[in-house]
Amino acid sequence: MNQNKLTFESENLVVDYISFNIQGLVDRKQVERIAKYFFQNLAFNSTFAKGPNGNEEDLFFDSQNQHQVSFRYYLYASEYTTYWSGTKADLSGKNATNSTALLNNKSLIGIFLI
Repeated sequence: MNQNKLTFESENLVVDYISFNIQGLVDRKQVERIAKYFFQNLAFNSTFAKGPNGNEEDLFFDSQNQHQVSFRYYLYASEYTTYWSGTKADLSGKNATNSTALLNNKSLIGIFLI
């Protein structure tokens, strides 16, 4: 069987926004570990906030870094049950576009398995 190797470039796809919903990632220390990896290895600054309207605070920042990842903790619940809690990692604009090379090499997804 002949297997095609599809990439964003080969399909002329432009990525404007990437979001990872990491169910169960509720420990701030785990988020900081992932953010530190982004900072040290990929030159990403990072922020963290709780909920959709929470104030963002810097986790890691260097003025020379040109990339940004935002982490936001969510607890989705109804009066009967909690059905999703975890952290969402957002890469928007040029951050998402530049991350497609990492996705093609499968190294970005491995970050979340640390």
